Amino acid sequence: MNKKEKDTQEERYIQNDLGVYHVIVGEGRQSYADAVECFNEAAEHGDALAQFNLGLCYDEGKGVPQSYTNAIKWWLMAAEQGLREAQVNLGFYYYNGIGVIQSFIEAVKWWRLAANNGDSKAQFELGVCYLNGEGVELSYTEAAFWFHKAAEQGHVKAIFNLGICYEDGKGVAQSYTEAFNLYYKAAEQGHMHAQYNVGLFYCLGRNVTKSYDEAVKWWQKAAEQGETSAQFNLGLCYENGWGVTKSNTIAEKWYRLASLQGHNKAKKRLVILRKQRIQNKTHNQK
Repeated sequence: MNKKEKDTQEERYIQNDLGVYHVIVGEGRQSYADAVECFNEAAEHGDALAQFNLGLCYDEGKGVPQSYTNAIKWWLMAAEQGLREAQVNLGFYYYNGIGVIQSFIEAVKWWRLAANNGDSKAQFELGVCYLNGEGVELSYTEAAFWFHKAAEQGHVKAIFNLGICYEDGKGVAQSYTEAFNLYYKAAEQGHMHAQYNVGLFYCLGRNVTKSYDEAVKWWQKAAEQGETSAQFNLGLCYENGWGVTKSNTIAEKWYRLASLQGHNKAKKRLVILRKQRIQNKTHNQK
């Protein structure tokens, strides 16, 4: 790179940084308009990060009229230069058919490029595509491979999905121990379905010491986030006094929350408890 090219590259970096500065420090429409002006100048001269940022502005309609078409135009330029953030976004837009004709094949194409560049989001999404046979031939082995890659980088959903692979023996050797360890890791990071599964392992004593106390602890965490099965199971625990002090009042609370999300068994238990409550009330009044 000669001095002129180096100076031009530095100018592009400066313009992009100025754009970011306007977004972070400025307020209101004018700050985004100023940012777009800076991003556009650098993007027109081939700066991939500026192209990506300009795409974000069009995507969100900040500083420019909202346009998925223009967002994709600039992300495509950045993606072709190897910017994995742009590759990931293109994958999402092709997968969901936003601003383009839906194409799982195109989504896989861009996610694979980003995944090979080490992007955990792309690795996870590629794993999902292999798991469902979307844009690629269904392969549990490939799904587990990409979930593992993303999980190594701490991607919580990938950690959970890899746990499912181990529990079901899909793409990997079946192992409740590995499944539990992965669920527990995801559960500690707040993944509600993983929290439910950890509770289930404790409830069943599946490769861990059976403990209703631990089951309730994890189902409580999941239920508070809206996990329907955890809400129903908590209702059962309170109705029967498993790991908690028996309380039909609290059982009704959890059955009610689960039933509001369409859990049919919770609806049935709620009706039964309400009938019992009315019968008890009537009996006590006699």
